[in-house]
Formats: sequence, structure tokens, C-alpha cells
Amino acid sequence: MMVFKRKKKPSFEGGGLLLFEKVEEAIRAEKALKGENYRVKLVAPPPALRKGCDLAVEINLVEQMGIERLFKQKDVAYLEVVPLKGDGELLEIVKLTNFEDATMVKAGNMKVTFDRNTGIILMPPGEDALISPIFMPN
Repeated sequence: MMVFKRKKKPSFEGGGLLLFEKVEEAIRAEKALKGENYRVKLVAPPPALRKGCDLAVEINLVEQMGIERLFKQKDVAYLEVVPLKGDGELLEIVKLTNFEDATMVKAGNMKVTFDRNTGIILMPPGEDALISPIFMPN
């Protein structure tokens, strides 16, 4: 009898964050690094480490010099590399919170709540601005 085993994902060491001024730069950097087979993760840095945008790329600090060399070759902009010391916990990029008939989606410092039955975006309590209902595709 053959037993199927799940392949274990190799562990990711991390240890450092690349910080960026703009979201587009973070996404471009992640793409460049993955294209060169670096193991990286797009993350939301702790608020105390944020410089310009709500995204950072988690890297293995051992690979920092190679990453910086690649960024010079590919003209990828970044602000700095910050070592993680364990005092700042990385945050999930997207969080979902379910209510009775609605779902709130948080991404970085943005959030939107929509009615799960109709797909209409709901106005958060206390907001003065009026927005038109936006319908989500089924």
C-alpha cells in the first residue's frame, strides 16, 4: 500500500525587511527577487517601521548584499533594509472580518465593508461623505 505524504515547504528564515516609499516599488521589488529565485514574502511591516507605504518585502538578511546588487542592476528603488529584532510583529496584508450580513476587508490601512448578499459597499459608521453603491460581481 502506497502512502501519500505532503511535501513540507522549506522554512523561510526572513530576518530583514526592505522598506519602500511606494506600493508599486514594493511589488516591483518582489517580482524582481522572485524572478531571480530569491525566497521573499510581501508583508505589512509593523507601524513603527513604515516609511512611505504599507508594504515591505521580507528577506533573508544573509542575502542582503546580493539583493542590493540585483536592485542596482535592475534599477529597483527601495529606501532601506531594516533587521527584524523580534519586537515588531509582521502583520497580515489582508484580513477578513465577518459580521452578520457583511464582510470587512482590511488591506494595510484601508478597509471596505460590503453586504455579502447584495455586494453593495456599506458606509462605515460616523462617515460624513456620501458614496455611490458599488456592485461587486457575483
